[in-house]
Amino acid sequence: MFSFSKNQIRQLGKTLRKETIPSRDSLEKLQSYRKSFQKPISDIFSDLSIISKKVYTESIASMRLKRIDTIIHKLHRFNKMELDRMWDVAGCRFIMKNERQVYKLSRIIENKYFVKKKKDYYKEKQNSGYKSLHLYIRESSDSPYTIEVQIRTKKDHNWATLVEITDLLYDEDTKETNNFETTKFGKFHALLSNNIEDIPIKQKKAIINTAVKNQFYNTLSSIFIKNYINVRNQWENQIRDKKSVFFVIEIKNDKSPVIKSFNGYEEAENEYFNLYIKEENSNVLLIHLANSNYKQISIAYSNYILTMHTFVDDFILIIQDIIIQSLVNRNFIALKKYLMEYAKVIKQTEMELEMEYKAISDNYLSQNNAKITKNIRMWEQELGNRINKIKHEQNKFVKQLISKKPNNFIYSFIFKRIILSVAQKIK
Repeated sequence: MFSFSKNQIRQLGKTLRKETIPSRDSLEKLQSYRKSFQKPISDIFSDLSIISKKVYTESIASMRLKRIDTIIHKLHRFNKMELDRMWDVAGCRFIMKNERQVYKLSRIIENKYFVKKKKDYYKEKQNSGYKSLHLYIRESSDSPYTIEVQIRTKKDHNWATLVEITDLLYDEDTKETNNFETTKFGKFHALLSNNIEDIPIKQKKAIINTAVKNQFYNTLSSIFIKNYINVRNQWENQIRDKKSVFFVIEIKNDKSPVIKSFNGYEEAENEYFNLYIKEENSNVLLIHLANSNYKQISIAYSNYILTMHTFVDDFILIIQDIIIQSLVNRNFIALKKYLMEYAKVIKQTEMELEMEYKAISDNYLSQNNAKITKNIRMWEQELGNRINKIKHEQNKFVKQLISKKPNNFIYSFIFKRIILSVAQKIK
């Protein structure tokens, strides 16, 4: 274990900044420094996980030590930053239902722990749309370990992960740039940071047009279904019944993520470090969830495992709203354009549901283990519930569309021709 002083930590940071390729010695020292945070962050996380559940029973609590490559990258980005002043080496995140719960949890933490700094991005509005409350705390004023605590709503967490997913898929740097709106998706994300129902139709069209121009929905959805099936197979066959709380996620270019589960921290941390040293083309992440289940890991780390995101549902809601408004305003050119895009989404959804159903069927054929078969049956039930929800939403939209159908003979004729044209295009 690396025995360190403040000066040694600072020197390590300077060395890592100078080295083009970090030496094995520097990496081992950095790993020891990271691991020294385990005890203080575990103590704080265990305590706050219980507290967060009292504030919101369905809160999602996750913990991580900052990835080695991210620490090194940050040292290069901020060339005056000292490693011992990097206060987010160890971090906890709590995802709540609404802002009222965000502030309630924050007040409890501030009354219980020593707070070195507080950043409230709910009150300090960011042009990018980023919203979260950050506390930098210590167990006591004389503790050498500062822990970052992020508290945000589920909606704001989903927004933040979508920015990271976009940067990953399109090789953008939206998250880290200071000139957010000049990037390809800057305005797109800034608009999506608002509540959907509060976004004017003109801006909703801007969101959809950006998505269509960059084939954003198709790209996202195609990757999600491939990863979802692979990751869900891993979860049902290898992880679900282990009651694990530590997870090492390995992401390789053009491949689905691999998730390994562990009951103990030390074993998980060793796996993380060995993978980082061994796999040069991989992103490796070690996380801890207070209550581990597939849905929680998918929400908390959707930017890593790429299996689901609320934008897929938001996209459909936004385009439905544009279609209805286009019909009400008798803008038949826009009506046809957005109906066509909507029809493509429905067709893709149908294809993806068939892929998932096939994956479930293949599992039934290949498994003899009664416990695993039970898990697959639960997956099948979830799929059935999702299909029923999609049908319900579809029927509701069709009824709304019919209710706005024009009575005027000419307009009614144009409307019917558009519907037939869209139907023929998608067969």
